[in-house]
Amino acid sequence: MQTTLRDRFAIGKDAFWRDVFFHRPFVERLYREALGASSFEVLAETGDVASGLSRRLRFTQKVDAPGPVRKLFGETTTMEEEGRFDPATSTWSFHLVPGSMPDKVTIRGKTWLEPEGADQVTRVTELTFTVSIFAVGGLVEKFIAKQNEESMEKQARFIREYLAARGG
Repeated sequence: MQTTLRDRFAIGKDAFWRDVFFHRPFVERLYREALGASSFEVLAETGDVASGLSRRLRFTQKVDAPGPVRKLFGETTTMEEEGRFDPATSTWSFHLVPGSMPDKVTIRGKTWLEPEGADQVTRVTELTFTVSIFAVGGLVEKFIAKQNEESMEKQARFIREYLAARGG
């Protein structure tokens, strides 16, 4: 299953990567405040936006899932995100690894920005979900897609509020 999400922000491309997407204090606030993570940790981060950046982080969230999904994954889920920013293409490529059934669930994605003028960008995130669980794989894929769409909406709202509070 694949989905593409788009969100527009009042900020330039370079500033978005530097001051939002890779700004560690902001990212921690985003996960804790907007996404409700009960824990958040940057496990590794090397490089920079200009030369290429790799980051691995871990977070835990409560899961609001239908019964069969909750039975498989529990009340909370811990995820690790491993990603790499390619400055040549200005693209963040990532893989989310769930703490439960990592051999059965694959979540991959790419995020890039489309400039919409000097101080406007559209963040485009393309996500692919694959679940290999007999009888409930399709249900789990739909749930993961819905959760990720809701997460991206919360992120977009939080980013817009953050940008407005800092004056653009």
